Amino acid sequence: MEGCTLVRALEYEGVGGGAGTTVTAADGDAWAIVCMINTVNRAAQVVFYLMMGIVVGLVTLGGAMILMGGQNPDNVDKGKKYITFGIAGVLVAVFAYAVPAIINLVIG
Repeated sequence: MEGCTLVRALEYEGVGGGAGTTVTAADGDAWAIVCMINTVNRAAQVVFYLMMGIVVGLVTLGGAMILMGGQNPDNVDKGKKYITFGIAGVLVAVFAYAVPAIINLVIG
C-alpha cells in the first residue's frame, strides 16, 4: 500500500496526523495532497540543513581570514564579505524553512 510518513503534523480534509504518522491510500483520496505537502516539507528541511552547513563554513572561513589577515587589508575585506554572505545565507535558509509552514496555513 502506498503512502508516506509525515515529517510535520499535517491535517488536510480530515487526513493526516502528527509527525511520524504514516498516511496511506486507505485514509482517503486526500492522502496524496498530504504526501505532496510532506515532500515539500522534507525538501525544505534538507535545503535548510545544507544552507546552515554552508553558513557555518562561510562564517568560519571569514573569521579565519580576518584573524590571519594581518597587515593585508584585502584579506580582512574578503573575510567581512564571507561573513556578510553567511548572514544572507541564514536569511535565505530561514525563508526556505518557513515557506512550507506558510503553504500549510494557506491550504490547511
